[in-house]
Amino acid sequence: KPWEMAGPGSEINLAPTYRWQLFDLDHDFNQTRDLSTRFPARLADLSALFDREARANQVDPLNDRTDFARTGMEQRFYAKPRRRYVYWGTGIDLRSDAAPPLAGRSFRVDADIVVGDGTLAAYGSELGGWAFAIVGGRPTVRQALSPLAADKFTLGTVEALTPGVPAKVSFDFRYDGGGFGKGGTMRILVDGREVATGHVDRTISVAESPNEHFTIGYDGGQPVIAEAGAPFRFTGELHQLAFTVGKPGQGGPVEP
Repeated sequence: KPWEMAGPGSEINLAPTYRWQLFDLDHDFNQTRDLSTRFPARLADLSALFDREARANQVDPLNDRTDFARTGMEQRFYAKPRRRYVYWGTGIDLRSDAAPPLAGRSFRVDADIVVGDGTLAAYGSELGGWAFAIVGGRPTVRQALSPLAADKFTLGTVEALTPGVPAKVSFDFRYDGGGFGKGGTMRILVDGREVATGHVDRTISVAESPNEHFTIGYDGGQPVIAEAGAPFRFTGELHQLAFTVGKPGQGGPVEP
């Protein structure tokens, strides 16, 4: 039951105790009359069919545990951490647990674009998140540790880029190291030339989630750069966006 998703017993798999029921959905779509005792052969056929399909689609054995061990196992199964994540185009929306891991490590974002305004990538919200964008023609990065103004780090270039011109914009974050939640130095580069640098005193350990996803080309929901509004779609062309991430807890540069 949805209201029993946590607490004592959530680590126990009750699936083996499930009792099969049978309903005639053509005449009882609310499933109020269990027909399993009237049609045992039909029930056995459908149960066997379910077992075959469950094995064929790799959802066997059933597991209804709701503890952290089960959810962590589920995440490790389909979200394999790696060093480099590459995306093409805009309008991409991923769950936060499938996003490039940015917490507690060095990382680098390289965007091959034709200059416009808007979000290149966003992760989380102004309650906690990162955003990489072009604001008024200026490459800009924002980390929101909380909605408080004192907890927002913003770094942007002084000079604006020329609209409609191809450019490679990079955001290079070199973590200070020493565990999670520490600071680091952020550099912005345009076509390989450093154009802005600043130090982040503290970094988020977890982006605001699961309500906010990792998005490319726009920032939906509650945006990280709140004053820009949502969805703050990128108006230029985003040919490729690459995230290169370092090892957790370690500082220093990462090579693209």
